[in-house]
Amino acid sequence: MKPFPGVGASWTAATIVSGRPMIQLSAELSVVNRSAEKIVLVGAKLKKPAVKGLVRVSDGAHDMGGTFPIDPSRSARAIVYFFIPASPVLTATTMVSDLGVTDQFGNTYWAEKIRFKPVETR
Repeated sequence: MKPFPGVGASWTAATIVSGRPMIQLSAELSVVNRSAEKIVLVGAKLKKPAVKGLVRVSDGAHDMGGTFPIDPSRSARAIVYFFIPASPVLTATTMVSDLGVTDQFGNTYWAEKIRFKPVETR
């Protein structure tokens, strides 16, 4: 499996959890299954901050994204989501982190130095 940065990565103020503001990070990746087996992406993670996230795959055959197997030698679009505590340091800055997607066998595939840019709100 090989993840490639896709259309973009961004972050935005998202919600409040336990009285604490949270930021949502999201990124779109193009993934290619270079193995001989079907691969199911079951999770995502960032290196800094070290946090786990969700992954949704769209293979073109399904209108809605979900947990679909990616056939050998096929590509798919994956969108990953993370929630992290808001920080004054992040305000209006770009965050850079390595992003990994994990398959059903526990293998993690990394895309390095993904730039999460703030979403402008008006």
